[in-house]
Amino acid sequence: MKKIKTLLIANRGEIAHRIIRTAKALGLETVAVYTEPDAGTPHTKAADQAIFLPEVAGRGEPYLDSERLIEVALRSGADTIHPGYGFLSENADFAEACVKAGLVFVGPGPDAIRLMADKAAGKASMARAGVRCVPGYDGEDQSLARLKQEAEKINTPLLIKAVAGGGGRGMRRIDNLAQFDEALASAKNEARNAFGSEDVILERYLTETRHIEIQIFADQHGNAVHLFERDCSTQRRHQKVIEEAPSPIVDADLRGALGQAAVKAATAIGYVGAGTVEFLVTPSWEFFFIEMNTRLQVEHPVTEEITGLDLVEWQLQVADGEMLPASQADIQMNGASIEVRLYAENPSDGFMPQTGAVSQWEPPVGDGVRVDHMIVTGNEISARYDPMIGKLIVHEKSREGARKKLIKALLDLKLSGILTNRAFLLKCLAHDSFIGGPDTGFVDRLLAEEASDPAGKTNMLVAAVLYWLECRKWRAMPSDWSSLGNAFRTITLVFGEKEISFEIRANEKVAWVKTDDHPDGVRITLETEQAEITRATIEDQSWPVSVWENGGETYLDFGSDFAVAHLKDPNPANQAGGSADHFVKAPMAGRILSVEIKAGEAITAGQTLVILEAMKMEHRIRAGQDGQAEAISVSVGDQVGKNDLLVSLAS
Repeated sequence: MKKIKTLLIANRGEIAHRIIRTAKALGLETVAVYTEPDAGTPHTKAADQAIFLPEVAGRGEPYLDSERLIEVALRSGADTIHPGYGFLSENADFAEACVKAGLVFVGPGPDAIRLMADKAAGKASMARAGVRCVPGYDGEDQSLARLKQEAEKINTPLLIKAVAGGGGRGMRRIDNLAQFDEALASAKNEARNAFGSEDVILERYLTETRHIEIQIFADQHGNAVHLFERDCSTQRRHQKVIEEAPSPIVDADLRGALGQAAVKAATAIGYVGAGTVEFLVTPSWEFFFIEMNTRLQVEHPVTEEITGLDLVEWQLQVADGEMLPASQADIQMNGASIEVRLYAENPSDGFMPQTGAVSQWEPPVGDGVRVDHMIVTGNEISARYDPMIGKLIVHEKSREGARKKLIKALLDLKLSGILTNRAFLLKCLAHDSFIGGPDTGFVDRLLAEEASDPAGKTNMLVAAVLYWLECRKWRAMPSDWSSLGNAFRTITLVFGEKEISFEIRANEKVAWVKTDDHPDGVRITLETEQAEITRATIEDQSWPVSVWENGGETYLDFGSDFAVAHLKDPNPANQAGGSADHFVKAPMAGRILSVEIKAGEAITAGQTLVILEAMKMEHRIRAGQDGQAEAISVSVGDQVGKNDLLVSLAS
């Protein structure tokens, strides 16, 4: 490195930690920044300096306070800022301010960021360069009347997309134009809060497509290359869930055409640095440009795994004025890599983000297994930031080998205290549609299958574990459990709004559980360690067990499945009076964005009562029944915890 000596990472979590690893390997001094929720996370411990960013009234989120970050960089002796991804990585004003302050900004120039951050202007520039774009409306007239008129022309399915958006925020799919007004308002609110702009574009929503992106790099000397494709078709709500390289559906000819189009897109705007050009590929192998991300992507590790290249090292070399380390002919592809994003969320509750303390964290290890994460045991997962807590990446000679290795890595992961999407990821990886090469509709179809086929065995495991815990609670020692095990007893479990009754007979180590579907009973063996259940075996299948309490519910993680439930109180006298539907509570911690009703107002089932922002996403809290708003317990701007009362309804 010639100019770069000390690097400040203006970001947090796993990407900050990942950048620090490369920077230190290159002999650079590193500076991390952190807020109170991130104290003690891996990136703060790995850096040479870790500087605390306290809350300052009127300054907003510290990680987004560009003026303060530049001040911290200069005070710490840093000469360069790496923005990671998200936050300030696609903020042209921040890039410009860094340069004006005499700092090297690791990323493209402000003009390129500004152009491609504007989805409408970016599409126009690509069309001029001869890169085919998804048809739609990207005009300046943002009036409701004009947008509705254009939506009618495009027809459904339709996609509303924030002009300044990314990561699935500010995006809404419309299948019926009657949904348009509410979806548009929601997309604009989310975009304004996330990006500072509420402008949108409208696009025809293409079905049965593959989401294929091309990793490109360009230097300050006019050289540009691509590093092959990544397949990001496995996504939910336009957020990527599983990424892989190479794509299982891209052949050599299509790969060449996509790569050439991506390089053309980059050179057309004088691009410098790392970028990703994203396309939708139809079943007839046509492809359309959708956007260009002017930063490192979350999924960049799969490209690193198949090329053997360090993309952060390339970023730093380009920022230092060096030429690209390799020509197009030098870049080779080896094997297959798959990455999954591990989120703190509950897939059975609409993927609602989760908060809480991590009581156990042991990532998997092994040849070809990589874990980029931001947690240690004891960390508190906050509602303040994105729910992604880590990424598991594997590399193997073949895609099928990588798929099987990733399944094993997910099962080997030990994590408790916070519910994640691990079981959902395992179901995706094991599904025939994924094995054959998924399209962008895969996850929706999988969720529809899950809704029609509830997991009976999981529920029986839950019954055995909760009964064991209840007996231990009242008898103090697990060995006393056997005194209750002679006759079958009936217990009822509450799973959200559903109640299921079981007949159960048990001793200290073995339970027999009966349901209507299993009238003869199923044998479940429980293994314990230090008075805690660690594993359960049902028939011939063994499951690891992690159990914790949160918000009055018991969370049970079985590795490849999970449940949230509690034992129903058999004595109605012990239950609080009134219907639960009359008390609308926060499903998770967050900030109140909007209160949509007034006290005394008549309410209909399904009506939006409150809009809650948590983990960068907008959540509409709706009424479960008709009624009247008796009392409203929150105001705009309030921070609420999980199960805090929001609205009281009267019949």
